[in-house]
Amino acid sequence: MGHVLYTNHGLVLLDNDGSVLHREQAYDDLFAFIDKDESELYILLPEYFNQCIDIKKRAPKPRQKDARTKLYLTMSNIMIGLHPFCTPYYQQQAILAYYHDQLLHTIPNEEVCSEPCYHDMFHALFPNGYDEDDDESESPHQASYHQYLALHRNRFKIATQNKPFYDLYQAKQFTSSYLYWVLDIQAKPFKDNTLQQRSNIFQHCHHMKANRIASASIDYYLGHEEQVQLSADSISIDNNSPFMTKAADTQRYLAEALQTVVSDSAYDALSPDIKKDLLSTIRKNTGRPQADIYFPVYRIDSLFDLLFIECQRMTETKLSIRRCLKCNRYFVAEKSNIKYCDRPLDDNPAETCRTTGPKESIIRKIRNNPAQYEYHKAYRTHYARIRTGKVTQPEFTAWSKEARRRLALVNENPLLLPEYKEWLKKP
Repeated sequence: MGHVLYTNHGLVLLDNDGSVLHREQAYDDLFAFIDKDESELYILLPEYFNQCIDIKKRAPKPRQKDARTKLYLTMSNIMIGLHPFCTPYYQQQAILAYYHDQLLHTIPNEEVCSEPCYHDMFHALFPNGYDEDDDESESPHQASYHQYLALHRNRFKIATQNKPFYDLYQAKQFTSSYLYWVLDIQAKPFKDNTLQQRSNIFQHCHHMKANRIASASIDYYLGHEEQVQLSADSISIDNNSPFMTKAADTQRYLAEALQTVVSDSAYDALSPDIKKDLLSTIRKNTGRPQADIYFPVYRIDSLFDLLFIECQRMTETKLSIRRCLKCNRYFVAEKSNIKYCDRPLDDNPAETCRTTGPKESIIRKIRNNPAQYEYHKAYRTHYARIRTGKVTQPEFTAWSKEARRRLALVNENPLLLPEYKEWLKKP
């Protein structure tokens, strides 16, 4: 959970005081997330669980602090490596989901784990406490026990949402699909569709609404020098405003009342001057923030919501993305003919995919085509003769044109290669 500001280069994670915790560059966190492997988490989680409790005996196991701590930290490192928003809260949610799943599948259907027994195992799983601030009226272990009871009552129709790391899985599946269906300029099935058409196709096939802002809400607007707190006076009258999706009761009622004024059928019968004065009065009283000065800061509760809004923002700014031909990761393509990203190489940070990729591609093509290799070798030889004065520029141009014509014939009929090689050797 946290506060997020979306920019044209990615998201910015903010602390409660507005200070920057993390700044994304060129949407790299988003692109990296869909290609990272979290499979080890599904191995480590049962191992950690079995280190902590004996589910059949419904009792904690003797503490093996070092082994448990090592497993817990390993999972934490994998989680934070997936995406900066994958805080320890996600790991705790996964452990809790696995705990409930094991209780439901190892205890006979009609039998319920007692509260004292549940609490003992709960504290063994979370010796350092459980971070949960959604419900301050009860302690975390009491809230989780009530959650378990609810799951037990509906044990015959348990949904996949209760499985460990389901939010990670859902977020990755959605993001991967969205990027390919809507934004990837290499996606052949959609190459003839506009961006809006691709977005509509995706929403239809995935049963998603275009104007959904998930479960996120705007806490405040961030200005150049100050935070503008969300209040009834800052409600926008724009139908597309995020304020309309989720706001406090008084704010929602005010927004709806203002919308009713301008959408009522009687409004259409008013003269243009009266309409203009009415809209001016509404805007003056609502104190609508200027789009170029203030930026909305969202309160995000899940990774899915975070990435959902980021994908929507990428669509609104009409970004084009493609996979790099060298590292095979997505990047924002400023032009359609750019095929390599600017990421530094793992084995040579001084070089990037864009500086080395085209050269390597040419070399591969030459090595895989003997005729092309012979042409490339002869081309360099003849070009060097221009500098030594043995060949003039017009002569070289004529030779190059004839060499390419003969190369095309060889590509059609490889049996002509020996004859082509002999011709290339001629001065």
